[in-house]
Amino acid sequence: MNSRERILSTVRQNQPISVALPLVTPPDPVAPLSDTFCKGVERIGGQVIRVQDPGRITAYVREAFGPEMDWVSAVDGLAGTRQLDQNLHRGHTLATVELAICAGHFGVAENGAIWVTDDSLPHRALPFLCQHLGLVVAESALVATMHDAYRLLDGRTFDYGVFIAGPSKTADIEQSLVIGAHGPRSLTVFLLADSL
Repeated sequence: MNSRERILSTVRQNQPISVALPLVTPPDPVAPLSDTFCKGVERIGGQVIRVQDPGRITAYVREAFGPEMDWVSAVDGLAGTRQLDQNLHRGHTLATVELAICAGHFGVAENGAIWVTDDSLPHRALPFLCQHLGLVVAESALVATMHDAYRLLDGRTFDYGVFIAGPSKTADIEQSLVIGAHGPRSLTVFLLADSL
């Protein structure tokens, strides 16, 4: 027996006793999910705009970014000022996108994260290469915790999926926080009212 086999044999003989994972029961939310979600998004550097109608998003973009803003939309029924090639193969061609608005499947109230998959994106690089990012999520699609989020995803498969939480951020040991260092400089979440 060589030294490698001896080490592996020793490790196999000295395994800890297997213990089942604890069942975690998250507490019931004390505030409405939408209020908790809005606070979560703001806490991580984003902002939430509540909208009754997706058409209000276009008006907001004009007001907040100016009428000359060149922006793209990956949301059905919401047309940006610029069209993206639906057959995008090279992500770096998105580097000139100033503002991108994408659809989120659901949001997580406890941390302000939004689940986005490739079926709602023309290219998976879009939410990370744009200067400003807008995500649209329905108020009825909010869940309380990440435990709830993973239960929603249990058993489903995706080619690509990501939780996006806030604009890009980085910090160093001297506690200098930089927003927009590696991705979008801002995140705006458009929270669609349940009445839609």
